Amino acid sequence: MLRICALNESSSEEEEEEEQVETKEAQEANLLDLYNSALQAIVRGNKPKAQGLLLEITQSPLFGDREASEGEMQKTLRYNVHKNLGSCYSEGGELALAEDHYYQAAQMDGTDVTLWFSLAGVAAKLHHLHMCRGALEQGLSCSPNHWPSLENLITVTFKLDDNMGCLKWCALALERDPANDRAQLYKSKVYNEMPFLRLALGDLAFTPRPTEPETYTYLPPAPPPTDLLVGHLPAVTLLGLGTAILAIYARVEGTTAIAGPIDTARLVEDCRRREQEAEEARVRVSVQNLVEEMVDLVEDEEGVEAMAEELLEEVVCAMFGVAPPTEPQRIVARLLAELVDEAVETAGKWRRKGGLVLDSKGRPVKKHFSIFDEIPDELIEKRRSSRKAITSAQPSGGNSSEVSQEVVSRSQGQDPRDLLLPLLPPSLRNTSSSPPSPPSPTWRPGY
Repeated sequence: MLRICALNESSSEEEEEEEQVETKEAQEANLLDLYNSALQAIVRGNKPKAQGLLLEITQSPLFGDREASEGEMQKTLRYNVHKNLGSCYSEGGELALAEDHYYQAAQMDGTDVTLWFSLAGVAAKLHHLHMCRGALEQGLSCSPNHWPSLENLITVTFKLDDNMGCLKWCALALERDPANDRAQLYKSKVYNEMPFLRLALGDLAFTPRPTEPETYTYLPPAPPPTDLLVGHLPAVTLLGLGTAILAIYARVEGTTAIAGPIDTARLVEDCRRREQEAEEARVRVSVQNLVEEMVDLVEDEEGVEAMAEELLEEVVCAMFGVAPPTEPQRIVARLLAELVDEAVETAGKWRRKGGLVLDSKGRPVKKHFSIFDEIPDELIEKRRSSRKAITSAQPSGGNSSEVSQEVVSRSQGQDPRDLLLPLLPPSLRNTSSSPPSPPSPTWRPGY
């Protein structure tokens, strides 16, 4: 098939290829500049700056493209970047990242014994003993005369309970140096712990040195925290405890929470709190009832006094033939009495001296304590007003007339003076024997 194209098509394709080549070369040159700057920072001891530059290299698209980094320079750059990053992370204490970068570098070039030894050291610090053993064996295969790898292989295989492997590396070390102290020590440890291996291997010419038995310690991981079971304790008794346990069991039966402990301290604290609240409520009700009883007593005393005054007033009026006062007159008399009491109380305030009430001779008057002093005046007035409202709703005219008639009927057979004479003091009885002058029929308030 005949293909027709423009005359300048071939030249444009060649220019695009040259631009791509130039772009790739520019990226490689930039990565090399960053790597050289990182090496200079490492030489100056500035590991954080070197780590930042190396990480910048790893974030480059060219560094992450495996197909584009098949050249020798790209492989060498990748290897050195991972190796130096592993060194930076190892010195910074980030052992897991260091192990990862060392391992990636070892996958690119497995002929560097120092890289394998560095990977083994980081793995040993992380307690990755199998990784450590593999790295030491790879390093020893790269350099059979590398004594650090050989001696550490003896220790690691013994820690892994690989007694045959430990004896193999001990034999290799003693073959090269019969006076090697570490090989003799661990060989003696293996033979002292497993004496049958010495007979099975026919190594009777070797005399084990005295060693302490190897001890292994293992602390199990801490169990996960379990939720404490709570419930309602009716009372701090065996019966209350049994009731609470049965209620908790019925609630958590068939679940994993049944294995959890019971928060007994919280149960007792909650029970004590409820008992205290109930006791406070009982005390509050008792105090309220006591206040109401005291108010009732005060009202009863006032009612008795009022009744006695009314009876005495009716008796006196009946004795002297005077009509009893009407309800308006009684109200006026009560108001006058209250005004007189207020005037006396106001006058008594002028007799105070130094916060004390003085008598006529200037001596402090001792105040007698009464339980009724603690009752609020507002409460007494409220109960008194309610009592007056009840009594005012009842008709009082008929009752007073009935009482007066009853008193008159009782006193019809006796002289009124004979009734009053026993009530007078002895000093007034003689003077009262003479007949008094007839009183005025008019009634005055405050009589």
